[in-house]
Amino acid sequence: MDPALDVAGSGTTWALLAARGATGPAGATGAQGPQGLQGPTGATGPTGATGATGATGPAGTAATVTVGTTTTGAAGSSASVTNSGTASAAILNFTIPQGASGPTGVHVIPGSTGTTYLVGANDRMVVVANTGTPTVTLPDPTANAGRMIYVMAGGNHFTLNTAVGTIQDGTGTTNATTFAPTASVAFLYSFWTVVCVSDGTYWYIN
Repeated sequence: MDPALDVAGSGTTWALLAARGATGPAGATGAQGPQGLQGPTGATGPTGATGATGATGPAGTAATVTVGTTTTGAAGSSASVTNSGTASAAILNFTIPQGASGPTGVHVIPGSTGTTYLVGANDRMVVVANTGTPTVTLPDPTANAGRMIYVMAGGNHFTLNTAVGTIQDGTGTTNATTFAPTASVAFLYSFWTVVCVSDGTYWYIN
């Protein structure tokens, strides 16, 4: 120990120990420590005030609708409309079914040369205006049960026959004579009207 400092027993030693020297310079910055754990999510803040209404946009282009085609569909089919354009420029195409054929009603056999006429599916009356003694052929009775057909001479002679089966006499007389069931009957009275009725098996005439 420095003899100058050896002042034990004099009280000076404690005074020297208690004295503080001047603060030394700051040391170098230490290395950065590891990142700490993420803290919990904070509470949701209050909703902000509603913003001002934006300016009105420009007017859009007006939509258009144009009629395209109109087509006749088959009888019994459904009507339909299709758009061959776009949503804003529509072109509508229509399909409209035709109506079912109605009864023809009266069929007239014209001409002067004998001919054969098969009674049509919608004929109710056949008028013989042909002067050549034509043949009127009744359709299949099995496909025409309950049907009634009138054949009018119209001032001319004609022969009545059937495409299938035989013609039955409904009264027992035709042209004032009785005939057996036959496929052909000649009517020689100029103003005769013959009523033909099918029972689903035969044609009966009166």
